[in-house]
Amino acid sequence: MPARFFLESGLMRMQNPFAAAGKKSSRSAVAVMIDHPVLSPFLVAIGIRLVVAVSSSLLHAGVLVPDEGQYLTLAMAASEGKLTSEYWSGYGQSLFASTRTFM
Repeated sequence: MPARFFLESGLMRMQNPFAAAGKKSSRSAVAVMIDHPVLSPFLVAIGIRLVVAVSSSLLHAGVLVPDEGQYLTLAMAASEGKLTSEYWSGYGQSLFASTRTFM
């Protein structure tokens, strides 16, 4: 038999374990997705949010949403006990009461 035959068959044997491992892991990943249909979209959504959060913090200094600064100031005042009826002309307490769930 020619040497080329032995060389090619040896390469095929070397590639098969890697291909088999890849196929096995993809099959098991698909099996997990089928068994847990809610887990897959959750992992995709959390992955996308993580990428957006990390990239926005690296590319943008400060707050991303303009209202976020107001909410942070209000939450800091509430946590320090400075949120009185005179804070922001009385609007501070009602704003905190209506948005405290988000803080």
